[in-house]
Amino acid sequence: MYALIHRLSVNNINPTSDQIRQICTKLIQHHGIHPNMPVFGETKEPLLHVLAHRRKLGMMRELCQQMGADVEQTNMMGETPLAIALITAMPFKSDQQLRSILEKVGGQLNAPRTVALLATYCVSKDLFIDLIRLHCAGLVVDPKQVPLMHLCAANCTNTYAGMFLLDNMDQDPLERDAEGRTILDLPEEEDLDKTWCFDLRSQVRDAVQNSPEHDLAVMMVVHKRLGKDLLLQTIPPELFSAFILPNATRHRKISQVRAERLQALVDKEGVTINESLEFQYTHMGSSKVMLHDFRRVHFLELTSGLCSNMSRDLLEERLTESGFLFDEPYTEDYAARAKAALSRK
Repeated sequence: MYALIHRLSVNNINPTSDQIRQICTKLIQHHGIHPNMPVFGETKEPLLHVLAHRRKLGMMRELCQQMGADVEQTNMMGETPLAIALITAMPFKSDQQLRSILEKVGGQLNAPRTVALLATYCVSKDLFIDLIRLHCAGLVVDPKQVPLMHLCAANCTNTYAGMFLLDNMDQDPLERDAEGRTILDLPEEEDLDKTWCFDLRSQVRDAVQNSPEHDLAVMMVVHKRLGKDLLLQTIPPELFSAFILPNATRHRKISQVRAERLQALVDKEGVTINESLEFQYTHMGSSKVMLHDFRRVHFLELTSGLCSNMSRDLLEERLTESGFLFDEPYTEDYAARAKAALSRK
C-alpha cells in the first residue's frame, strides 16, 4: 500500500493516466484508501491536488465520476484542485489553454476558495493579463469577500489594472486597509518608486466623483428620507463630503466619468477630440492625459498657421512659456492673445 502511495510522491516518477487508474483501483479495492484521503505525495494531500500540482489533468474527471474524488475538496492550505491547476499553468499562453484546464479539471470556477486564491495570486504576482483572461472566462470576484485595491497598489505595474478592477470587477475604490486607510489616504511619497500608483490614484479619484447634477440628486434623496421639514442646509458639510457622497457614488464607472468630460468639451467648447489621447484618457485611465491636453491639441491644430516659420513643438513651447497652459476654452480672443504673446518674443 505504502509503495503505491509513494509512487505518486517520488519526483522522478511520472505515471501515465492508465497507471494512475490502476493504482487508484488497487488503493480503493484492496487497501481501502480513497482518493479524497490526505495521504498522497510528500505534502500528504488528496489525490486530485497531487495531480494538479504535477499537471496530470487527464484523469481528474474520471476519478471524480468513477471513484468518488471530490473536485471541490480543499487541502490543508485551503486550495482546490482547480485553483492549483490554473495557478501552476500561469502565465497562460492563450485563452484556449485556460479553457482546456477548466474542461479537464472540472469544478466550479466561482467556488469561494477558488476565486479568492486565483484573484489574490494574480494581483499579488502582477499577472494582470491572466486576471483578465479569468474574468472573461467567467470569474466573478465579490469585493467584500476578496478586496483587491490595496493589493493592486502594492504589486500591479499595469497602468490599466486599477481601472479594470474598478470598472469591470466592481472593486471598492474606498476599500480600507488594516489601518483604515483608503488608496487616497496612503502617503504619496510612497508612489515615487511605483509610477503606476499615480494612475491608480487618478482612477480612484474619478471612481468616487460625480457631476453636480448627480450630487444634487443625492441631496434630494437624503432630504426625502430625513423628512419634508428638515432643511438641506442643516446637514453638516463634513457629513456630506465624508460619508453621504462617497457611499452614494462609489460605483461610478471611471470610463463613464471621463467620457462625459470629453463630451462636455465637444458640446460646450467645440473641441475636436484626438483619438489617441481619448484612448489613453477614457479607456486606459491614464493620469498622464488631462483635459488641457485635448485643448492643447485642438488649439495647435486650429492655429497651425499662427507663426509660419515656427515648428509645432516650438510653437507649443513658446505658448507655454507665455502662460498659455490650455486650461481655458479655445476662442478667437484666446488665439489673438496667443499671437500677440508670440510677437513679443
